[in-house]
Amino acid sequence: MGNATSTNFYQYLIASVPELIVLTLTIHTCVLLFRAENKMQLKKLDWMMLGFIAGNVILGFILAQNIKLSLYGFRMTYLPMLFYFLIRLYDIRDDALRKMLFNIFLILVFFTVAGHILYFFIPDIMVEMILKSGGEVTEYFIMRMTSLLWTPVVFGTFTIAGFLYFFYRALKDDRWTDYFFMAILWSGAVLSISRGAVISLLFGLIIFSCFYFKGRVIIKTFVMMTAVLILISNLFESPSESFKWFWKSSIETASLKKGITRVELWRMGYKNLKQHPFGRGLGMSGHIGTRFMNIETKDADIYSTDGWYLKLGNETGVWGLLSYLALSITFVVALFKRAKRSKDVFLFFLLVFFIAFNTQNMVSNVLDFYLFSYLFFLSFPFCILLPHNK
Repeated sequence: MGNATSTNFYQYLIASVPELIVLTLTIHTCVLLFRAENKMQLKKLDWMMLGFIAGNVILGFILAQNIKLSLYGFRMTYLPMLFYFLIRLYDIRDDALRKMLFNIFLILVFFTVAGHILYFFIPDIMVEMILKSGGEVTEYFIMRMTSLLWTPVVFGTFTIAGFLYFFYRALKDDRWTDYFFMAILWSGAVLSISRGAVISLLFGLIIFSCFYFKGRVIIKTFVMMTAVLILISNLFESPSESFKWFWKSSIETASLKKGITRVELWRMGYKNLKQHPFGRGLGMSGHIGTRFMNIETKDADIYSTDGWYLKLGNETGVWGLLSYLALSITFVVALFKRAKRSKDVFLFFLLVFFIAFNTQNMVSNVLDFYLFSYLFFLSFPFCILLPHNK
């Protein structure tokens, strides 16, 4: 967790925890598959996922001609996709799959509570840990909440993921605990001041409400969100300043106004993509490119740190963009059909989850966020595993 480079064995060990977990689960899964009497048959989405990963990784290594950076790029973007196959290949019952996701999102609630404790009661420790992890203490009109991740954008992304999940549960059962959990997560999202995450959440809620319109749940959610905003605003001197800044900066960014840092990065990233439409190679763009290279480095793009599609295009070019588009359309169509046929709100939550974070991918490299990308691809194969009828 953090941005600094590991300098000793202990730090390397901590940094490699996700890979160690993936390795352990992969070995365990392979053993189960070897022992299984009925071998699993790959479906259309499985083959497309395999094609997307294999095609982009092979092409990315060939284009980059830099084993070290390509391995870093593989670790950041494509290794988490193995969670798709780990979940896909396990023979897990429907109720166990749903319970697993509930436990994960419940952990995010406690994670957000920890963020509030750090932020309001021991902020000095939060600041110290942000600096130790190689990050910067960022603030606009207030300091941004980071929880234990020590970075506000990733933390904000996790909070809205949890919010969407408990909104789905409210639509299904309408329990007071769901609103309580949403209030905690919404407070964390607001204090993280992550505009992309908040806008993606609002977009996801609109989609949800259009297809599953339950007036009582929507009104309760709106009242809760408004109450949290009022409460947070009263804790600071200028409550109107935050709203004005959020609105003004979002409009300026959406209109591609010149002089805004993120907009200028988009312009340079798009320019590089036009110059190299077939890509520069795996690890030669995005956060890996910025970490190891600079503006004087040839055949590299150091600007695509705030737009995952630009980063994907600058790595594997037209193939990368088209292959992900094909994969996404296949997933959305398959999941929508199953959700419509089964009337299962959980399947529609997965669809909203997918759309919301691919929307945020336009302004952030969401699928390169450590830990979150594992959660994203863990939920990907549920449309195949869950039965048609609930």
